[in-house]
Amino acid sequence: MSGFVASQAKPTAAARFLLLAATVMELTPLRETLRQTTSDDQQAVSRLDFLCCGVGLTATAATLAGYLASQPDRCRDYAGVILGGVAGAYPVPADLLETANEQTDEPPKPAEILDICLADREVLGDFGIATIHVADPFTHPDLVAAHEFSLDTPLASAAKTILRQLKIPFHSGTFITVNATTATSARALALARRHQGLCENMEGAAAAYVCQQYRLPLLEIRCISNKVGTRDFKRWRLSDAIKRNSEIIAQLLPKLALAVVVAK
Repeated sequence: MSGFVASQAKPTAAARFLLLAATVMELTPLRETLRQTTSDDQQAVSRLDFLCCGVGLTATAATLAGYLASQPDRCRDYAGVILGGVAGAYPVPADLLETANEQTDEPPKPAEILDICLADREVLGDFGIATIHVADPFTHPDLVAAHEFSLDTPLASAAKTILRQLKIPFHSGTFITVNATTATSARALALARRHQGLCENMEGAAAAYVCQQYRLPLLEIRCISNKVGTRDFKRWRLSDAIKRNSEIIAQLLPKLALAVVVAK
């Protein structure tokens, strides 16, 4: 399948990407915002494909795998898959702050609402052996299964470089994918502590697994719509987060598509 290399010279055509989102609510504004980009960016925009994968791990894995299997020529042409959407921000546990201070490291900072986050790693947060608030990996040799996926790729590095050039601040770190969204502060702290989690979502690890099977890099970029913990919809900024994520991806993608070539 396709690989990814940074282009040393301006390519004759923009790289092709598959854009993925869990819901029509997230995908439609992204598509519309990209279509409103300048004429100089339209070559890149015209080579983007869009797919609504559905909410959750099962829908995402089935939809994405089914689409890629049905589009072998497109799949070979893709420089990568880009998953956009919203996420919940984890708190930083107090003991991690204390450890960082003792080691004179810069204390970790939680993502705030409407912050942009990029995934360096995806973790299945509730897959395995259930305990009170987290899950332990299977240890039996016949039950070994992947539960984390690296997204630290040249594609992600290129995206970060472009965001810095555009002076768009962002966080990067571990995203945690769950089947059941977190609704208590205790579980939020437990997951954040176990995995040093930056934010929570319900699709990323599934997309990462499928992309791994097809040897396609995955870039996951989300905007924070809420804090993870006790659910209080009055504090959520879902529509604002969707709008901001669409705007940031619309600035990023044309430049990213012109900065890369596909290694066949």
